[in-house]
Amino acid sequence: MLPRLAEAMRGEPRSAVLARAREWARENVIDRVLLRQAAWNDSELSNSAGDAPAESNCLSRDNEEELRARLERLTSRLTAKLQPPKAKEITEYYRRNSGQLYLPEMVRAAHIVRNVDEKTSEDEARSAIEKVVARIAQGEDFAAVADELSDCPGRGGDLGFFPRGQMVPEFDDAVFALRTGEVSGIFRTPFGFHVAKVIEYRPEGIPKLDDAREQIANVLYAEKRQRAIDRFVDQLRAKAVIETV
Repeated sequence: MLPRLAEAMRGEPRSAVLARAREWARENVIDRVLLRQAAWNDSELSNSAGDAPAESNCLSRDNEEELRARLERLTSRLTAKLQPPKAKEITEYYRRNSGQLYLPEMVRAAHIVRNVDEKTSEDEARSAIEKVVARIAQGEDFAAVADELSDCPGRGGDLGFFPRGQMVPEFDDAVFALRTGEVSGIFRTPFGFHVAKVIEYRPEGIPKLDDAREQIANVLYAEKRQRAIDRFVDQLRAKAVIETV
């Protein structure tokens, strides 16, 4: 919490920031304890109701696993009737917050790698990747070859979307120079020899509403979910006797 508070309370004395952090921490612990007690004592969440174990480090592993499962079921029950955000809500959120949706330049790329390591020499890895390139040049499907021959198989070598700086520089230099659908030549990184294909390219900027719709829907649903949990915790607080030492 401290970095967030220090930024939000810039200019305030360090003692004030620490005091606010202690206050936030105390409130978070209270919420946590109330939810754990409610989950354990709710007979609808389990066939075997029992008293809540004491909030201490003497909880057994079995009790902790059972408590975690009950918390998940409690949360599911509290949010079961929540409706997905409506199109109007998504559009309004986009209108008010589009600046916060800004995305850097990104590519979605797939790759095939032959590692250079203690088991595979430079020459062996280079020879293997050359055979990969030859098969792709003959028209074989990139994803199928990736799953068959890559040292990092699965999902057809698809790495999903990523911005510059997430991969090693040599990889960025190769894939960000490609057009959509283009396959690179062989290039070397610290891991070994690669060949890559760009599946999709997204320029930097604010995404269009249709491209951001799913992301916004997830954000709005998460907010609804948190409000439902917060209302439940407020009800627990109203009934609880809370003592701090």
